[in-house]
Amino acid sequence: MDGDIVLSKDVIEKLSPGIRHLVVWLNAMGFRTTDSGDGSNAKEGMGCAVDYPMVAVEVEPKSLVHEADRLRQLLLERGVDFTKGQLDRSTGADAICWPMIQGSYDPADGTAFLVLMNVADEDVDLS
Repeated sequence: MDGDIVLSKDVIEKLSPGIRHLVVWLNAMGFRTTDSGDGSNAKEGMGCAVDYPMVAVEVEPKSLVHEADRLRQLLLERGVDFTKGQLDRSTGADAICWPMIQGSYDPADGTAFLVLMNVADEDVDLS
């Protein structure tokens, strides 16, 4: 997707606090976010929430691979290490998780999405 996407103050305030700055930045980089969470909503009982940081981004189907590579490069430039495991914040256990980007395409409705997982505000140098 091309061009900045500016989120309203109201939308920004409703974002999970641990992922808010990342979501705003992704939209400023031209990624249209459609869902996000820092993992806290799952702990508070929101049934559809996941217990780890995630951001979903809708992309043009023909640009899926290009946009996944662009997202990875932008995050690498801001200090996200996709090769290094981390302690799993969601359980507090010694389970290892790592930043990852997954893409999917649904030919039934022609939609394509990227999902960034295990990356929160604290993991990205947005200064």
